[in-house]
Amino acid sequence: MKLYYSPQTRAGRPRWLLEEIGAPYEIASLDLKKGEHKQPEYMKIHPHGAVPALIDGDLALFESAAICMYLADKYPEKKLAPALGTPARGEHLAKFRAQILAIPERDGSFVDSHDLGKSYGTAMALLILGRVRP
Repeated sequence: MKLYYSPQTRAGRPRWLLEEIGAPYEIASLDLKKGEHKQPEYMKIHPHGAVPALIDGDLALFESAAICMYLADKYPEKKLAPALGTPARGEHLAKFRAQILAIPERDGSFVDSHDLGKSYGTAMALLILGRVRP
């Protein structure tokens, strides 16, 4: 596996999980200041030109939450997530979603998704940008 990574980004999440799992992986460091994440070769892996991204065989996966969920499912023996199809799995996913999306703004404030008063599309855009607290 290869993890595309840059320090002080959400790429720290899957890197930490890979360390916990103990699976062999390679780090491909990208220098965001030099724009390496916007180069055509990398944009084929992550169409938004952000980090992280994970390559596992023929799979190219991006977004830290998706990568973490994939890794937890790929290594069930590590017990990083409850088994698929169990009630505990549903509870886990709800908590996982809340933790992943509860990311503060740069000033430390949160946008509460229940008080948005916006259209569904606006709410989803803010969720995707990590600017909404679930």
